[in-house]
Amino acid sequence: MKSTSKKDEYRKYLAVLRKSEGSRTYLEIAKEYEISSRSVQRWIAAYIKEGINGLKNKKPGGAKSRIMDEDKEIILSVLFNDPHIFGYLRNTWSLRSCKMSYRRAWNPNQL
Repeated sequence: MKSTSKKDEYRKYLAVLRKSEGSRTYLEIAKEYEISSRSVQRWIAAYIKEGINGLKNKKPGGAKSRIMDEDKEIILSVLFNDPHIFGYLRNTWSLRSCKMSYRRAWNPNQL
């Protein structure tokens, strides 16, 4: 298998297959694949509820961005300009200098 995610899905498929054969308990399947019996139970439940799609790895959720679209544009405009324009004696941006330039140029009340 090429990627870990595919290996994980394959392991889920095999665990469901073993359980469908009927002769094995959750604990026996868990020991065979070195996972918890609770994981096997969850996989079986997902398969029963959603079919094969229930066993596919899902993308992690993650937090939504707290930066507004207009702020993203402002930040990018700062980053795409040379730091010298904002009075810095350097050729590249640091996170701190970018933040300070953003505040000075577009939010002077947040200094």
